Amino acid sequence: MYDVIIVGAGPCGLTLSNLLARFGLEILLIEKNKELVNEPRAVSIDDESLRVMQMIGLDQDVCATISGGYGSRYYDKKGQCFAEVEPTGEPYGFPRRNAFNQPKFERILLEGLKTHKNVTVLFEMQLRNFRVVNDKIRVSCRKTIESSNFYEDLFCKFLVGCDGAHSLVREQLGLNLDGYSFS
Repeated sequence: MYDVIIVGAGPCGLTLSNLLARFGLEILLIEKNKELVNEPRAVSIDDESLRVMQMIGLDQDVCATISGGYGSRYYDKKGQCFAEVEPTGEPYGFPRRNAFNQPKFERILLEGLKTHKNVTVLFEMQLRNFRVVNDKIRVSCRKTIESSNFYEDLFCKFLVGCDGAHSLVREQLGLNLDGYSFS
């Protein structure tokens, strides 16, 4: 039985796993993919997020890979600049806006998990469903390797969905994803 099962090994799931591991909780992180994704989907990390990296002891590793303190210009469909962001200062000890390479960032977070004996990471393990059984959550998973019919029921006190825009956790809870994306 795990204290927490986290679904999704992207930046949020990896960060949360590192945070909770430092508190001594038994963590299982499951990810449906075979390995971390190599395509960046995010490009910026702010100073507050770097403070979280400091909390988990990975700030130096992360800061060695970022381009700190950059600005941005935002353009409308007609090519007109409608906003400029030029952050200055380091009120939290880090530049306010920083470019990063998400695959490198995720690898640093995954390496950080290897320092904790109370964390298990399972790739190619996909959430099928979950339900509350008495005072725990039964989490049904399926190995995603082709031709595998391997299913497993795992138990935890808490389940966290860090499984992205098409979250099965959120779907099964009947929660909508607020927000929108531009085409």
